[in-house]
Amino acid sequence: MRVFLLLILTTLLAFSSLKAEEKLTSESFEITQLENVVSGDYLEHTISYLPARWTITNTSQFTVTFRATLEKISMGSTHYMMYCIGDACSFWYGTGVNTTWTSGLMTYEPGASSKPDLDSYLGMFSGNDEEDAMLWIDTFRVTYKNVDNADDYVTFLCVWNFKDMSIEIIEDISNKIFPNPTQEKLNLILGENNINEIEFFDINGNKLLSQDVTHLSEVNVDISAFSAGVYIGYFVKSGNRVKIFRFVKQP
Repeated sequence: MRVFLLLILTTLLAFSSLKAEEKLTSESFEITQLENVVSGDYLEHTISYLPARWTITNTSQFTVTFRATLEKISMGSTHYMMYCIGDACSFWYGTGVNTTWTSGLMTYEPGASSKPDLDSYLGMFSGNDEEDAMLWIDTFRVTYKNVDNADDYVTFLCVWNFKDMSIEIIEDISNKIFPNPTQEKLNLILGENNINEIEFFDINGNKLLSQDVTHLSEVNVDISAFSAGVYIGYFVKSGNRVKIFRFVKQP
């Protein structure tokens, strides 16, 4: 029994619970309780999964109607993901690239919130191919947008890395990286957040580049040597990944 409990504890500790902010806000609602929850054996897809959960709350004084969009950026070919957004629950398989799903209309009264265990989570199953599971970073973008106000939205990425045994829910700042797509240079606005480092990964989880940006507010990175494709980048502050972005390298 002690050995069994030790194995469970080791599995739980092996997965990091890394998140950028305590909450993400828009004009009328906020995303809070960004949780990364380990459930069972991360390589046993038939009985367990790794869910990323959150709570969305209408913080305005008015009734808000919005839609949610899921965009598959990268996913192992043998993996699959179970999601529940609003009253829609379904599965998403690893085959195919850049697949997008949009929810139906969801209406929240002032102060109303989602229930993470029921209607605001993504659960990733590693699939039955351990080698394939280790090769991929599974990445989904989640966006909630007010249907009556195009500027009222929040976006974040859910990232599963079976190689590093981690799940991350991080604010997506891809719209602040330019040009995107790009062929040679990538401009990154760091702001006043004391960012120390920028990391670059391909969608298979291979780290390609790490650049020290201490004391810089903006940086220009040469990515001309990268092959054409989709890449994931992180802003790192004091050893913690605090922002995430994706960009496309053109041929």
